[in-house]
Amino acid sequence: MLGLLLSALLAAALAKRFIAPLYRMKDTAEAFRAGDYQARTGLHQNDELGLLAESLDELGMRLEEAKAERDNVQKQRQEFLAAVSHELRTPLTVIKGTWELLESGIIKEGAKLQECRQRIAENLAMLERLVRDLLELTRLQSPGFQVQMESLNLSQPFADAIRSANTLAEKKGVKLEADLPQLVPFMGDYGRLRQLLLIILDNAIKFSPSGTAVDVQGQLTGTFWQIKVTDQGPGIAPEERLHIFDRFKKSGEDNAQGTGLGLAIAREIAIRHNIEIKCESELGKGAVFILQGQIEPAI
Repeated sequence: MLGLLLSALLAAALAKRFIAPLYRMKDTAEAFRAGDYQARTGLHQNDELGLLAESLDELGMRLEEAKAERDNVQKQRQEFLAAVSHELRTPLTVIKGTWELLESGIIKEGAKLQECRQRIAENLAMLERLVRDLLELTRLQSPGFQVQMESLNLSQPFADAIRSANTLAEKKGVKLEADLPQLVPFMGDYGRLRQLLLIILDNAIKFSPSGTAVDVQGQLTGTFWQIKVTDQGPGIAPEERLHIFDRFKKSGEDNAQGTGLGLAIAREIAIRHNIEIKCESELGKGAVFILQGQIEPAI
């Protein structure tokens, strides 16, 4: 009788020690299979079963993190598609409405006809810019896309960008002043680096009132270089500055014709070249865009 009692007690102890934990781990694994990655075994034992339970709980944490990341990517994709749809819808609606107006025959005066044609042309140009920038941004964000790196003097593509931007500045009545170091050894893609600074200069000129200046200052400090582009525009509110490099972020009436992708493209080019890009600004005090990176071995 005593033997049976001891056997029963031993069996209960073994069940508590081995069988119950195995069932809890089985239930946790079943929960993972059902998509519940927050399930945990809750077991803490200093033996092999405890190590197995710990590994299973860690797997649950990894699965939960992966799901959160996947959900976040899906949310960003949906937001991106919604933003693209919105940006495409606006010019298409204008073009469709204007074309229907012309087709109706209501507009017969020369000046009104010219105004309608001009409206269609402007919105077609906007669509072209938007599609071009979307393709450019998608290409730069693709993991398989490679920029053509070569040893160069960084001052050359930047000086080229300044020359191109000077034409835009003259049309706006803005003075473009620049002072770049003569030699900045760097590894990069000449065309992309030119595009990077040109986007920032275009943005600065766009928001600068006529009669003001955009200042481009470069400097070398030890093994690092820095370029500052300073404008005298209206400045950027703190809440907008946090998202200035995000896609489809536009502000101000002066940017009504922008696609909202320029600075996002600039950031991707900077990332590809290990260049830090940032913006400092206060409302009413203009904006300063800063590019900085490390000098490469001498060319």
